[in-house]
Amino acid sequence: MLTSSSQVKDYWNSFADLYGNELEHIYLTAGLSLSSMLKITQKNNILEVGCGSGLLSLHWLRNLSSSSVTYTSVDISDDMIKMAEARKKSLETKLNPVKHSFICGDAENLDFIADESIDAYIGSLV
Repeated sequence: MLTSSSQVKDYWNSFADLYGNELEHIYLTAGLSLSSMLKITQKNNILEVGCGSGLLSLHWLRNLSSSSVTYTSVDISDDMIKMAEARKKSLETKLNPVKHSFICGDAENLDFIADESIDAYIGSLV
């Protein structure tokens, strides 16, 4: 049993390569279904927690069209965030002008997000 955020972070860092390169594709459909149910294309301030290596985030960065949209992707794993940023960089010419950032952070401490500033919260596998 993982009892501290540092243990959770260590676990996901050790699992990042397998998850990001093989398993995350399997779970993408669930994330797409959940975020579609939120009518995410009608939202302006989106927070995705547990973004992993960024597949769901990057899908929406290709499909959200308004430059007034802010999409924040958070994961506890440094290694997952590094993979996500590399994927984003490789796709940057295909992404829409959405304000976006990948942030390494703990879902239990989102103090960097202003209260009542989020229109949609996605935590598809969290």
